[in-house]
Amino acid sequence: MLSRFAKGLFVATSLAPVLAAFAMKDIANGKSLYSVVPLLATAMLLPLVCWMLLVFARRHLEHQELVITKVTSTDKEVLAYLVAYLLPLLAKDSIDYRDSPGVTAFVFGIIFLSVLHSNAFHFNPLLGCIGYHFYEVEADDGMTYLLITSNTIRKQKMASKVVQLADYIFLEVERAP
Repeated sequence: MLSRFAKGLFVATSLAPVLAAFAMKDIANGKSLYSVVPLLATAMLLPLVCWMLLVFARRHLEHQELVITKVTSTDKEVLAYLVAYLLPLLAKDSIDYRDSPGVTAFVFGIIFLSVLHSNAFHFNPLLGCIGYHFYEVEADDGMTYLLITSNTIRKQKMASKVVQLADYIFLEVERAP
């Protein structure tokens, strides 16, 4: 499994679209490009961190076999989460994050802790953007897990080589023969 630090970094990467949206909003409101460089740089760095964590997990975490007996797609939940956490940007009288860093830190902290403690990795739209799919799978032991894979699952019963990212979350490394 990922360490707490790596898991926290992975969760933090889910905030990249929000940072980019704040930068675009600032530009649209007439702020200089120079003033949004930190937001844009962070928003561009986080996808790289996400990719590096995936590569690390594939190479260094223990590979195991997961025998899947039931599959349900959860890809649709990414859009709901994305809309929910970008909604404050659409508010006409929203709080300017630069004028109230305490409120901004609180909102980002709540999002971060919610995702971290709920193991809601399907909340990470970066994974969806780079071609990963999210499935709720039931294993042969009766437990339900979240499976993150770059493949489309087309059959209910199958075996997969995976690494465990968190307690109930697996990343598919390859399909088992």
